[in-house]
Amino acid sequence: MVVSDVLNAKKFICLAITEAFAGSDVAGLQTIATKEGNEWVINGTKKYVLYPPCGSNTLIMYLGGSQMVSLLIILPSVAEQM
Repeated sequence: MVVSDVLNAKKFICLAITEAFAGSDVAGLQTIATKEGNEWVINGTKKYVLYPPCGSNTLIMYLGGSQMVSLLIILPSVAEQM
């Protein structure tokens, strides 16, 4: 539902991609995320987050299994707990 709303311009997302040592070069990402039970644990930092005031969801880019660049959408209810 989130992706459909974003693609139809009903909702906006924040983008959390840029890291201190990699800039916007996704090949240098150091943030990782692992699934522990029913939750995702994100470990890393982002230097800039694009569109934070208007984003109802956050899209985080991280390294997943086998060092593949992956995306994770964080919903507002989860972000409030961070």
